[in-house]
Amino acid sequence: MINTWDYDKIEEIIKNDQRMLNYLKCEIILEPQNDHLKHQRASYQSCLESFENIKSHIHEVKKPKPTPQSDVLEQTYEPEKQPDRNYDLDFYFGIDDINRPLR
Repeated sequence: MINTWDYDKIEEIIKNDQRMLNYLKCEIILEPQNDHLKHQRASYQSCLESFENIKSHIHEVKKPKPTPQSDVLEQTYEPEKQPDRNYDLDFYFGIDDINRPLR
C-alpha cells in the first residue's frame, strides 16, 4: 500500500520529469546532432505516459470523495418506548376465588 507521503514524492518526481520534457523539446531543435538519442527519447516518452496514468490515479486518491445526501442517515437518540407499567396491585384469581370468603 502506498502512503500519502509516497504520493507526494511521486508528484515531485513527475514535476521533475515534466521539466525534463521541456529539455527534450529543446533537444528536438538539436535532433540532427543527437540522432543517437532516438531510442532513449522513445523510452522516456513511454515513461511519461505511464506517469500520466499514475498522476491521474494520485488525483483520484487524494481528492475527497463526496457523500450523497441520500446515503447519509441522520442519527438521533430516542430511547425505546417501553410499555406502561401498571402498578395496580389488584390480582385476578379466577371466578371461583371471587365468591370464596376470606379467612
